[in-house]
Amino acid sequence: MLRMLVTRSSGSLRSLHIAGLRNDSIFSFITENAGSLQVLQLSGSLINDSIVKQTAQRLSTITFLDLTCCPKIDAQALEAIGKYCKLLETLCRDIMFLDVLGKVEAEDEANAIAGTMPRLKHLDLGFHLISTECVLNILSHCHQLERLIINVCVRECEI
Repeated sequence: MLRMLVTRSSGSLRSLHIAGLRNDSIFSFITENAGSLQVLQLSGSLINDSIVKQTAQRLSTITFLDLTCCPKIDAQALEAIGKYCKLLETLCRDIMFLDVLGKVEAEDEANAIAGTMPRLKHLDLGFHLISTECVLNILSHCHQLERLIINVCVRECEI
């Protein structure tokens, strides 16, 4: 059904909200056929970081991206998004608490955001194990940031 709807839009789709996308090939299809897409919400999706890296250049019109609870996305995918999605103003990157146990990648994600997304105005990070240093890195590189939400920051966050 999703393929039919995207095809029917004839490339004019501006906003797409999908919960629980389970398939890299459908994500690739979306990026190939949604050249006008500005808002993309993929909460709870299982797309791999490799497909995001391969297709990020096709998302150049994105201004709002929600990758909440997408456990297979990592810092490399976020770096690719930042590199190609120059219009990106809002990023939601809440992750599930169980996904962060024993991981240090959250700091890599924070640094990827700081290094490649200077035009962000709104950033939502939930359940990331990031240090005060990472938060300060984001603040020093994302000069247009108006809203930063960090929920349950469990590693030495003192801001």
